[in-house]
Amino acid sequence: MGNRNAEGKVPVSNWKKYLINATEEKETLEAEKKEVLEKLRPLQKVQRSVDLVMMEIEDQPDPENLLAEEKQNAEIRSKRKIE
Repeated sequence: MGNRNAEGKVPVSNWKKYLINATEEKETLEAEKKEVLEKLRPLQKVQRSVDLVMMEIEDQPDPENLLAEEKQNAEIRSKRKIE
């Protein structure tokens, strides 16, 4: 769609039709977006809960490392007792 027709005039009726179509398409897309966001909301709550649990897990010390540290500390204590 050009800015001017063959007569050199601006085709206002074509632009009005385009505006009507574009407005209808925008409204349709906004309605679809609203539906998608409503479906997404519960999933976002689950994601937040999972993220919180993962952060708590990451903040806890690794049990295998704790056992290794306890063994090292026990060995150090036993060596000190021997000396």
